[in-house]
Amino acid sequence: MMASMRRIGSSIFIKFLLVIIIASFVLWGVSDVFTQSSRNQPLARVGNMDISERDFRMVYERTREQFRQMLGAGFDEATLHNIGVPQQVMDGLINERMLRQEAQSLGIEVEDAFIADMTKKNPAFAGKSGLFDKDTFRQTL
Repeated sequence: MMASMRRIGSSIFIKFLLVIIIASFVLWGVSDVFTQSSRNQPLARVGNMDISERDFRMVYERTREQFRQMLGAGFDEATLHNIGVPQQVMDGLINERMLRQEAQSLGIEVEDAFIADMTKKNPAFAGKSGLFDKDTFRQTL
């Protein structure tokens, strides 16, 4: 049996077939490198603001991690898709972009100092002392 496999494997046709198969995989991989620029296009555009794949992935991964923490061993990736989490993430990103644009058109701006002050006053980020705690803040996020 091994002798017959060696005889078939040494034929010119089999060698040619292997070269064709290897070449197709090489060309397929190289073409992905060159076509990756099309992947940089936004997933959605809201007015003049884009929602990139990176933006979507970041929010989706954060949401997925929240579900993983809540469900523990009962977590299943398919469940997220069944309950529409990817669409909910996209809807949230679209709503956020719409709110940003409306705020810009109305000239509404929130200063960083105001956000920092409100964050420090938020009881969800208070430590045992009742004051803002950086570790509690990070853990909550």
